[in-house]
Amino acid sequence: MWPSLAFHIFYPPLVFHSLGSFDFWTKNFYYNQVRYPDRITLIRGNHESRQITQVYGFYDECLRKYGSVNVWRYCTDIFDYLSLSALIENRIFSVHGGLSPAISTLDQIRTIDRKQEVPHDGAMCDLLWSDPEDIVDGWGISPRGAGYLFGGNVVTSFNHSNNIDFICRAHQLVMEGYKWMFNNQIVTVWSAPNYCYRCGNVAAILELDENLNKEFRVFEAAPQVCTNNPWAIFCYLEKNQEGPLPKDLHQITFFERIGLN
Repeated sequence: MWPSLAFHIFYPPLVFHSLGSFDFWTKNFYYNQVRYPDRITLIRGNHESRQITQVYGFYDECLRKYGSVNVWRYCTDIFDYLSLSALIENRIFSVHGGLSPAISTLDQIRTIDRKQEVPHDGAMCDLLWSDPEDIVDGWGISPRGAGYLFGGNVVTSFNHSNNIDFICRAHQLVMEGYKWMFNNQIVTVWSAPNYCYRCGNVAAILELDENLNKEFRVFEAAPQVCTNNPWAIFCYLEKNQEGPLPKDLHQITFFERIGLN
């Protein structure tokens, strides 16, 4: 877990149900480990596992591009070293999925041996798979088959015990990009617009300033011709904070647009 504020925290799945998962993952990892190691933190999601990547296309993409499974093996070995959560200024707890009945304090998360394949149950699994649910009191069985559903009383107790303001997580499609629950004690931030190229949702990024004031930046999907390069779109949004994507984005080269040449 990270005790200080990071400029960028990625906690949605880094390999996902779309084209270009390999490119998105490798460039994210490059910027995290090589170019900005103190400014970007990657948090492990439920898709960063050997089992899930064989189901949703990442394995096939690696095999198709490189003709062997070695690249996939290297990537999945790296998954085992990703952080399970992040703590921003000791006030905001960031995790991909949610909470676990086996975890009541942040110190318990620090003791988890994360250098392994995501197990089918237990604390590590729950952090990556669990979901908040309005109609649940306490803990409930998750329809996902992994993790738990948890109610507002669980969130209130966890936040109070650990003296945090709120929990920030991903893992669930939100048509409006983000959604607060339980009196602003937990927020789901979804950053993949038009998920799977058919859901029609907008997406959001949560920005925090030095005083932890919050601003949600909501954006729509890029034109279809650009969608196959999600990293280019992300870099464009990072450089151009104001206004929508231009209609002629596909006519401008990647390096011209984001200024990385």
